[in-house]
Amino acid sequence: MQISLGTPPQKFSVIMDSRSDLVWVQCRPCTTCSAAFQAIFEPAMSSTFANVSCNDALCSNLVDRGCAQDVCSYQNKDDNNQLVAQGRFYRDTLSILAPAFVNLKVPGFGFGCSEQNIGLQVLQVDGIAGFGRGPISLISQVGAVYGDRFAYCLKRSMPSNGLLNNVGPSKLVIGDIAVPSKEDQKAKKVQWSPMLKSEAHPSFYVLNLQGISVNNKKLKAPGDSFKVEKQGKGGTLLDIGVKMSKFSQPIFTALMDAMDATIEYKKYSESLAKFKACYIVPGTDVPPKLPTVTLHFAGGVNVVLPADKVFMDVDSAAGNAGRIMCLAADGTAQEFNVFGSAWQHGLGVIVDNEQSKVGFSDGDCNAPAARRLRRRTR
Repeated sequence: MQISLGTPPQKFSVIMDSRSDLVWVQCRPCTTCSAAFQAIFEPAMSSTFANVSCNDALCSNLVDRGCAQDVCSYQNKDDNNQLVAQGRFYRDTLSILAPAFVNLKVPGFGFGCSEQNIGLQVLQVDGIAGFGRGPISLISQVGAVYGDRFAYCLKRSMPSNGLLNNVGPSKLVIGDIAVPSKEDQKAKKVQWSPMLKSEAHPSFYVLNLQGISVNNKKLKAPGDSFKVEKQGKGGTLLDIGVKMSKFSQPIFTALMDAMDATIEYKKYSESLAKFKACYIVPGTDVPPKLPTVTLHFAGGVNVVLPADKVFMDVDSAAGNAGRIMCLAADGTAQEFNVFGSAWQHGLGVIVDNEQSKVGFSDGDCNAPAARRLRRRTR
């Protein structure tokens, strides 16, 4: 997504991360930075730039914060506790650059000014936009002005052979306009499932997955496999930053068993990266004869995923025999299952933080018409 910071605006390309809160871009002076895809923020060039003091509420909400000469600083680490970025925390005017947001502007927006970071060169972006549920995330700060809600649809590109491969530009709507009217919800058949609260990870979007079906037949997983504890442990994380969906080992084993019992194609026995279940699809089968998967969430929500979401076109190494299609899922030893981005392609997702619920519908990934956002009165 494209944002701007400062006055006059400085433009940046950032990637959404639904598992984190911090918004940060590369800044001057940059002692250890990746080769920027587009730009580096120049604080001295902005007339609205301001320091964040150590006793500011924004600073107190940083997970790993510091203080020097009454200027707030931060460190951002990954799941393995490895440093991703560090620098100072500042305020400036934020705008989101998209046709749908004619007038979205947030003065005094808090963000990280990264003077050291790693990994952006691989991602080809200038920074990260944290979309988590915490108070310093982009959606929370923007939500205080326009409504703490957002909707997205991850667009997929479909090659001529009918197999899912790459992901194209995606649709994003922020604020109260992200939630359709009751009439539109009925027309789009929006299904709502309540979000869970995780004590250990309060910024995560966690849902209660109660079962999985393959071609309308429920998995034969152990009875307590989908049990969710009071603190949210065992829930399913809605994640746009991870491609593969991940499930506890009992669930994943049952899923693979169901696939093997349903799919008539020959299984590909050689190792392919992180994929655990791959099949050789004849070139004449377009589209492939692969099963659907249905995710059963709390609230009576049934998210039906066609085969072109569940499987990925991985390789043509099978030659004349066809292509290799792999299940875009894996097992995990972590305390959460993960509903990954590959399975979300073409799915309409509405996140309503104010009502603590997530809506699913058949996706419309076309760019939304331009609308003026209504600021909330304070």
